[in-house]
Amino acid sequence: MSGKKGLIAFDLIGTLSNSAERYSSAFAAICERYGLSRPDRNKIRSALGEKNLLEIIREFIHEEESAHLDLAEFMSSCNNYCDALLTCEGWEEDLYPHVRETLEKLSTDYEIGIYTGIRLAPALKLIDFHGLNDLVNPRYIQAKDQKKDKGLSTIDLKAGQLEVIKTRFNDAQNESLPFYVVGDSPSDASAADKMGADFLGYASSLVKQRAFANKGIAPAAYFDCFSKFPLIGADKQFALSADKTTQANKHEF
Repeated sequence: MSGKKGLIAFDLIGTLSNSAERYSSAFAAICERYGLSRPDRNKIRSALGEKNLLEIIREFIHEEESAHLDLAEFMSSCNNYCDALLTCEGWEEDLYPHVRETLEKLSTDYEIGIYTGIRLAPALKLIDFHGLNDLVNPRYIQAKDQKKDKGLSTIDLKAGQLEVIKTRFNDAQNESLPFYVVGDSPSDASAADKMGADFLGYASSLVKQRAFANKGIAPAAYFDCFSKFPLIGADKQFALSADKTTQANKHEF
């Protein structure tokens, strides 16, 4: 047994790490390199977390342009450019406000896990970049496997990752303990529903709050700053105010 009260699995990109600028910059730069129309970077940022790279390509690159693309090569170029930006001199990429102190407080009582739609090597690099290695249990890190996860929807990918994390955690316990999922998009909420986990949504902007509301996710289920994280300072477990079965139905796309 770990002696912890439970497990909290955090989405990495867009929830802990403010990485939208790097991903949108990389996609726009590769589009320019291939002679494609330069996409609206704000729209790219909005799509992160809800869509995978292939879906973003299909949405933001004109069909007549994408028809002549070697998609595998284009996607590899996007990933490589994005990974390289993190190590460029002068590149700045921060955790969202109050993330570090929140994780420090939570880690005394909870195991901390991470799931992400990016590959394992860049995920570990980003975790190290932010200095989170001592706060995250490596057994509970799940990233995308390019071969095994090929063709999965964003929701199914996340649900599968959470299933692995939950199974590993349960195998280490002699009792059933709470499992929480923290993410910044409706697809995170849908994946949590599939797992029967309590969902805590990070909605740092009105746009994200509206996205949650449009999917029927109750305001009680999300917060706008990590300084207000629901499990800190609470003597009882966080519980959704709305009926969970009703919410699960509303989450489905």
